Amino acid sequence: MSAFTRRSFATGLGAAALLPTLAARTDAATQIHAGVSSDDGYEAWFAQDIGLFSRAGLDVNSQLFPNGSAAAAALVGHSLDFACGNVVTVAQARDHGVPVSLVAPSILYQSNSANNGLTVLSDSPIRSAKDLEGKAVAVLSIQGILALTAKVWIDRNGGDSKRVQLIEVTPPEMLAALQRGTVASALMVDPFLTAAGSQVRLLASPEDAIGPRLISTGWFATTDWLTQNKPAAKAYADTMAATARWANDVSHRAQATAIVAKYLGRTIDLGKRSTLRPSIRLRCSRSSTTRIATNLSAVQ
Repeated sequence: MSAFTRRSFATGLGAAALLPTLAARTDAATQIHAGVSSDDGYEAWFAQDIGLFSRAGLDVNSQLFPNGSAAAAALVGHSLDFACGNVVTVAQARDHGVPVSLVAPSILYQSNSANNGLTVLSDSPIRSAKDLEGKAVAVLSIQGILALTAKVWIDRNGGDSKRVQLIEVTPPEMLAALQRGTVASALMVDPFLTAAGSQVRLLASPEDAIGPRLISTGWFATTDWLTQNKPAAKAYADTMAATARWANDVSHRAQATAIVAKYLGRTIDLGKRSTLRPSIRLRCSRSSTTRIATNLSAVQ
């Protein structure tokens, strides 16, 4: 998942104005190991480079992982204190007895600035959810939130998701998979969706089937670590909130882009990416994945 949009939650707020919301710094900085994936969790890099971590008394080592699932595995294996991943992963983990909890939000999806979409080739005869039955659809992860939203959209728009085969395909390979006929549709994300241009046609923005606004990813930790490190957990959550406000200020977009390029090793256009959420009220109880995903649209 991606992380920004041109729409800002807190335009005009600089990092200095946000610092009073952070936990007071202690004499000895608390060491934190955080997992950032190639398409999520960039806030950790921002907070590091603009000094919000240090001012909150945190010494954060941010490690890059290929995806949120890999970061989650490292978290459960106790080599990380925080990991950033989609909320469905957190819900599924809790449903299987893994003691993890959401601490701070990351990405907020907004339908008026969608950065992903269920696509087909421009000349495809597929026009509806019903037309996808018996066909293959490419998704980043079968267990991820985007795959879930695709299923929900299909079921709520006249199709049967049980008759659709989801296939994991990396974002850079999705257009080629469509052109080869390996899949009939692909749930593409930016910058690959934008890059595909007129070669594809948007069939739907499946996240709208759940709601026009939903928290799709967040920072989570094991409950044991949280119990033993409450001050550090609060400082981290407060820093993520301040970082979200900083990053959503369009005047910081160029600096944010440069920071991501520095750590990721390539440039990503942050201009169309979903908004970072400054605060959260979502509490992951021991409930089903479906209920958590269904209720995401109610999170304010």
